[in-house]
Amino acid sequence: MVSLRARLLLALVGLLALGLMLGAFGTQNAVESYLLGRLDRQVRDAHPVMEQTLLGGDTDHMPYHHHDADDRAPRFGTAFLVGTYGALYDSAGRRVAETSPGPNGPAAPTRRPAVTQSMLAAAPVRPDLATASLWTVPAEGGGDRFRLLAERFGNGDVLVVAVPFAEMETTLDNVTRIEIIVSAAMLVVLAALAYVIIRLGLRPLTRIEHTAGMIADGDLTQRVTDTDRGTEVGRLGLAFNTMLTEIEASFRAREASERRLRRFVRAVSPGRTVEAVAAAHGGRAEHRPTPGGGATFRLVLPRPDPSSS
Repeated sequence: MVSLRARLLLALVGLLALGLMLGAFGTQNAVESYLLGRLDRQVRDAHPVMEQTLLGGDTDHMPYHHHDADDRAPRFGTAFLVGTYGALYDSAGRRVAETSPGPNGPAAPTRRPAVTQSMLAAAPVRPDLATASLWTVPAEGGGDRFRLLAERFGNGDVLVVAVPFAEMETTLDNVTRIEIIVSAAMLVVLAALAYVIIRLGLRPLTRIEHTAGMIADGDLTQRVTDTDRGTEVGRLGLAFNTMLTEIEASFRAREASERRLRRFVRAVSPGRTVEAVAAAHGGRAEHRPTPGGGATFRLVLPRPDPSSS
């Protein structure tokens, strides 16, 4: 049988663990949402740079092409993640050019998103970069994911810009690791604090237990000191003391009756009848015949005062 202290501690620790898990889950979702929004902004910010790099500023053959404020000069810097990918596909779906920013400028990409023909066919013409829809696609060969934006030009060519999830996933892994460590440490500290609080809260019950043990050993004068009516333990202590008072009074009355009976028995002698001795003690003796020809004897004495010796 599990003790009350253990059950309370297990219940409290379970609730704390559940609360920490829910908090960690909410934090993880909030961080993931923020990082995904930042990743989308990085894709949109990389679009004009990739466009200038791949098209070389020559867009006269694209009558529906719209010039962006950042189209003046290609630039790669810390604003764009290493691994950002850009590619130009012709109207037949063939990749005709690609690039990826590196520490020293444009370089050949080491990872590519898996761009499908259906994705190229669904690319919008002259989309608003601020509101254009982005896709999440796997990398060629697996092992990574990309956030991808596609734009179709008037001649059917499609520009694809993608940023890998690698940095976002690394950040989420770090956040998860920190949450696990912090939550575990907090759970240990809160569990220890809960144990101390529960132990202090149940201390009056321990005192009641010790008092009951002394009463069981024969000391009926013991009483519980925790009698605050404003607490459950205090009300239990009051009820316990009331019960002890009644029990002690019953024991005193029984002891007094036994003493009077012993004095009565000692007072009976060959020269004195039982009736006379009973009358001298304020009582009476009753004889009742039985059907078999015998008789029963009943001695009635007044109820003794428990406080009398």
